[in-house]
Amino acid sequence: MANNMFFGSSVVGMGDIDDDGTNDIAVGGFHPDNFSGAGRVWVIFLRTNGQAKGHQEISSNKGGFTGTLDSMDAFGHSVANAGDCNGDSVPDLIVGAYSDDDGGSSRGALWLLMLKTNG
Repeated sequence: MANNMFFGSSVVGMGDIDDDGTNDIAVGGFHPDNFSGAGRVWVIFLRTNGQAKGHQEISSNKGGFTGTLDSMDAFGHSVANAGDCNGDSVPDLIVGAYSDDDGGSSRGALWLLMLKTNG
């Protein structure tokens, strides 16, 4: 991981995303890449002993994310479990980007991410 990414600025329990019987988490980091600030989120798949067994990064160019993130959007500053919004038995994720300006200067945004079993 790069310096200054503020990994862990937000954390939420997600339930069992990968259907292995163990709950998983989502972790935000809103100032990665030497303070560019676009942000990112990691879905961390856990083992029963609490160790990470894998992860999926979600950012402007990873994890199947198709939205537009700009420098200083702070995507990942906040994360919340949205439950299963689309009925596929996989918990979904809400990600806050308090400085996103796609709807107007620094108005902020909430992104609803429909997760798959691989994050």
